[in-house]
Amino acid sequence: MNTIHDDRMGSEVAHLRAALNRERRARAVLGRAKDALEVILGAGGVGFCRILGTRRRISANAHFKAHFGWPPDVLIERDDLQDRVHAEDRAALAQALSAALSQGTPLDLRVRAVWPCGTTQHIALRGRCALADVPAGATHRDRRAHELVLVASNVTAECSAMRELADSA
Repeated sequence: MNTIHDDRMGSEVAHLRAALNRERRARAVLGRAKDALEVILGAGGVGFCRILGTRRRISANAHFKAHFGWPPDVLIERDDLQDRVHAEDRAALAQALSAALSQGTPLDLRVRAVWPCGTTQHIALRGRCALADVPAGATHRDRRAHELVLVASNVTAECSAMRELADSA
């Protein structure tokens, strides 16, 4: 008596298990790379954040938050960032963010952050956008940023040293 055995189901399960294992390994590698990047940026005192399209919430690491006087566990939004920037620098920040998100313009700006205690810190911001895919034949005006990544460095000591040098001349 011949038995016909159909093993398609078993081989499909094995294929799915292998794919799941590859996905788990890739996620573990990505997680280690993210942790390493966080250590590298932290060693340099560099903060970073992501602003996604039209969303109000900003995803930021602890160093970015610290540069603007926030504790590491606070959730921040765009308005919160604007509020922490010195009144004289807010328009420039708003314009730079708008240009970056609407046109993909690189952002390179220094602003003064005013902490709740009244301390003023000088923060250098640099950012680049990832632009959304657009249909063939679309113009640059049709391109919209879907993510802005900013890095922030506290340059208060540098600004103070430059001011002291200028004053002594």
